Amino acid sequence: MTFSGNGAAILVIEDEAERRCGGAVSMTDSKDQKTTITLEPGQVAIVLGMEDGQISHQLFASPEVDAMLDDEHSDIPFHYFLASAFLVRLNQDENFASDLAEWYDEKLQGEAGKADAGR
Repeated sequence: MTFSGNGAAILVIEDEAERRCGGAVSMTDSKDQKTTITLEPGQVAIVLGMEDGQISHQLFASPEVDAMLDDEHSDIPFHYFLASAFLVRLNQDENFASDLAEWYDEKLQGEAGKADAGR
């Protein structure tokens, strides 16, 4: 699986029972800056980035979750539903998107300050 965007933030949501089954799926950024994450069975990932001042996003699912989504008799896994609902809110609520970007900026600055203080 690939995702694009510079400086992406990655949120992984998992089903604890599925994770215990083992196995993994890797995702690598297809642009200049390479980022790789590994999805364990039952996990979904939201990749957030900034492109032209707008938040970009992609939703990825492990093959096990994809199989559940393809099966007409299976329910949508709750963690996939949760990730999808998060992206819907991000798209529909301008305040949520700006609040999220502001929170992320503050978190990055706080971590940078802690790293500088530790030197």
